[in-house]
Amino acid sequence: MGEPIVTREQELEAIRKFAVVVYPTNPSIDEYRKSGNTRNYRGRRYYLFNKYGITLEQYDKMCIEQDWRCAACKKSTPYRLFVDHDHTTGKVRALLCSGCNAAMASINNPELLQQLLDYKKRFLPLEQNAI
Repeated sequence: MGEPIVTREQELEAIRKFAVVVYPTNPSIDEYRKSGNTRNYRGRRYYLFNKYGITLEQYDKMCIEQDWRCAACKKSTPYRLFVDHDHTTGKVRALLCSGCNAAMASINNPELLQQLLDYKKRFLPLEQNAI
C-alpha cells in the first residue's frame, strides 16, 4: 500500500486552520484534544462510536463536507451539530442544527409531516397578510 497522500498531522492542521480561521466558534478535533479535557474527548469519542457507529474523525469530516452548516436549513451555527440517523436502521444521514434535529425527532411519520405542511399552507396567506 504505500504512504498516505496526506499524513494525519497534515489533516489535523487543515482541520484546525479551517475551524479557527473560518469558523472561530467551532473547535477542531485537535484543539479539543489539546484543551486538556481528555475525559470529555474520550467521552465524546465513545458516545459517537457507540450511539452512531462513527468516529470523531468521521464526524469532523462530515462537518467539513457540510461547511459547518446544518444539512437541512443550510445555516451555520456556533454550536455542535447533531448526528441525524435513521432510528430503525441506525444509518447516519447527516449533521443538523439543534432546531432541525428537534423537528426531525418529533416527526418520524412522513404522513404526519405532510399533514403538518398542509396545515401550515392553509394559514400561510393569512399570516402574510397580517404582516
